[in-house]
Amino acid sequence: MIDDLNDKIEEYKTAIEVGLFLKQLRSDKEINLVKVSKVIGISANFLSEIERGIKSPSDLLIREIANFYQIDEDIIFDKMNRVPLRARNILERNKDLQKALSNIEKSDNADEIIGELISNINNICLKK
Repeated sequence: MIDDLNDKIEEYKTAIEVGLFLKQLRSDKEINLVKVSKVIGISANFLSEIERGIKSPSDLLIREIANFYQIDEDIIFDKMNRVPLRARNILERNKDLQKALSNIEKSDNADEIIGELISNINNICLKK
């Protein structure tokens, strides 16, 4: 029961932090709630609830918000402790990758393998 309560506290804390981040983005651009909400297709009330940490945006809404503010959507996903849509899309399209990751998780040295894998992936991406 205490673990559930701690999880809920962390969820609320994250929602508030993300809301403050989004509100700061809006404030930096000197745009009001109504204008942002119209462009991204939600009510000003719902956007206000997101900014106050009362409601949480869907993954697709995160993408819309990120596009509006011209930031990488991964920033918001990271702040929300969610797997980014791009990463999920890659996993959903690639069964071999799903199986490889599952096998890593079953391994006794999963953390070591993951570290090496991340390093290799970063090296490959930097070469291009």
